Amino acid sequence: MVEIYNMKLFSIRKILITLALPLLLVTFFESHAAVAPKVGSILDGEGIFWFTDTGEQAPVRFNHFGHQAQNPDCRICHDILFKMERSSTDINNLLNSKSMADGKYCGACHNGERTFSVKDNCAACHKKPTEP
Repeated sequence: MVEIYNMKLFSIRKILITLALPLLLVTFFESHAAVAPKVGSILDGEGIFWFTDTGEQAPVRFNHFGHQAQNPDCRICHDILFKMERSSTDINNLLNSKSMADGKYCGACHNGERTFSVKDNCAACHKKPTEP
């Protein structure tokens, strides 16, 4: 009886390993693959969003968690500057260097007074995905 029980456990383990291992490998390699980030995607699980619709400039790296640490009240940005809705940041293609230079979107805070200006420090946000 014990022998049959052990054989059933072995068979169940074998089936689980056979099914789970490929899934784990695919998940691992997909999460570590060198792929271009998607618009608004969190690439590294640390609250980093990459916006790739930046024309000829490098993508924009936005550290959401870093901004939250500086401004714990979400309402400072949401729903005043940005909607509190995933993938809605630039629905009308208005988030650009001109609108930010005019004090809209990121430019409301990144104005040279509260923090660095969007007008003279493009490289602070426009980075290649391999840069920190």
